[in-house]
Amino acid sequence: MSQDSSSSTPLSPGKAQQLLGSVPHRPRRELKAVDHAIAILVVAASLAAGLLALSGYGWISIAPAIISFLSANHWFAARQRRINEPRYPGARTILVLFATWLLLPIWRSIVHHETAPWPEALLLAGLAPVLWLGYFLFLLIRR
Repeated sequence: MSQDSSSSTPLSPGKAQQLLGSVPHRPRRELKAVDHAIAILVVAASLAAGLLALSGYGWISIAPAIISFLSANHWFAARQRRINEPRYPGARTILVLFATWLLLPIWRSIVHHETAPWPEALLLAGLAPVLWLGYFLFLLIRR
């Protein structure tokens, strides 16, 4: 037989406060100094790769692109393994767009031998770093 919950003794305010105080706080999502350093590394390396590619050094730009891509994916995977991290549905899309915009200037430089003058090169090379910086700022705001 079940007991009626209305027949139980009510909690005193002191006992209720003690019970609430015993509940552990929810862990807060943190972005540590390593997260900021990796974000700066990803932005700098991807911008360098884009600028090198659009300056005519397509093969040389592969090294900073690999550094940027591997750092971004390693950081993303490590972040997903953390406790209490939100799983944003568009996060994988951000990685795919980042890789595409990172590799587009390199591909055009190697295959078509295209270069761009200075102001346009900065704009075209900055697509991937701006996307990554926007994603990182979104995470900073959402935490």
